[in-house]
Amino acid sequence: MKSRCPCGLVIHPKGLTARSLPLKRVELSIESRCVLASVEAVLVYENDESSPVEVEFVMPLEANAVVTGLSVQLDGRTVRGEVKGKEEAKDDYDDAISSGGTAVFGEQEGSKRYDSDSLAKATSYASKMNADMMGTDVLSPLEHIFRIPLVLGLSRQVVLLTDGAVGNTASVLQCVRDHCDKARVFTIGIGSGVSSELVTGVAAAGGGKAVFVRNGERMQGKILKLMSDVISPCFTDVTVMKPECVHVFPSKLPRLFPNDRLVVYGIVAPSTSVDDGVTISLSYKFREKSYSHDLSLAHTQEEGGLSDWIHKLACSSVLSEWEQTEDKKTECVQLSCDTNLVCIHTALVGVDTGGKIGE
Repeated sequence: MKSRCPCGLVIHPKGLTARSLPLKRVELSIESRCVLASVEAVLVYENDESSPVEVEFVMPLEANAVVTGLSVQLDGRTVRGEVKGKEEAKDDYDDAISSGGTAVFGEQEGSKRYDSDSLAKATSYASKMNADMMGTDVLSPLEHIFRIPLVLGLSRQVVLLTDGAVGNTASVLQCVRDHCDKARVFTIGIGSGVSSELVTGVAAAGGGKAVFVRNGERMQGKILKLMSDVISPCFTDVTVMKPECVHVFPSKLPRLFPNDRLVVYGIVAPSTSVDDGVTISLSYKFREKSYSHDLSLAHTQEEGGLSDWIHKLACSSVLSEWEQTEDKKTECVQLSCDTNLVCIHTALVGVDTGGKIGE
């Protein structure tokens, strides 16, 4: 029987199973405009240990959600997170903790480069786990499937079901990208401990869709909807033709299935006027036939700060694309810090400079 992965404010007692601290109160503030929603969650926990503890905050989020801020209140003092380069942020955090201070550190889930430091951290983490899971090997089965010759006149649909994570996510994603012209890959993530990077990344690379079934959820409805997409024809070769002054993200658009929604962000080059609006052309293929539609987008004034939300989501889309290549690491870090949005190269860090808690 697998142990359930704890969520919330988690402590890892030495030699014992990880557990969550008691949650005393939850406050939610939700603001909705058009198709967007902003959520501020306040969660109040109690430290039931006899001394200060180092904790980990685990909170599952939808893959398309954007975290825009993090703050922690301890003993009447507030520590606010600021996005910095990951190495700098980690140094600030370690310095604060080693000196007996208080700090917060948050990073985006992602693959870790193997070295002595990551090995030590992985070994320490594994020693605290209590589960009977077997190893997860995704790459070998996918490589085997892609080597099988296609049946003439039939398309290949692959459904990957997993409840864990792998240590070679980048290799798995590249393998799927290399064969996306021969197969569509769909993914199903089971449980609270599944890697969202693996599940969403494989589906995106394979032109498929991803679904998550969390602990306690009924899976029938989600699986039936996914299987409906598996056997359905889809829109392919989706492209946007636009003026040179507009940069589109994501630059490579996904395949679209029935009832899907396509969200594309256009970043207008600096010193470019779009007061007269912009005309774009959306083209795609369906059942081997080509289609094209022209869309005229009028320029509108900002209304109630809605554009701030759109700017955050657009920057998140840019970061997601730039994260895929080392050539864009410098630009990725700069944009992440400028917008206070965490990417795989940065982290949120906050240090309490007011002294030790209780002083």
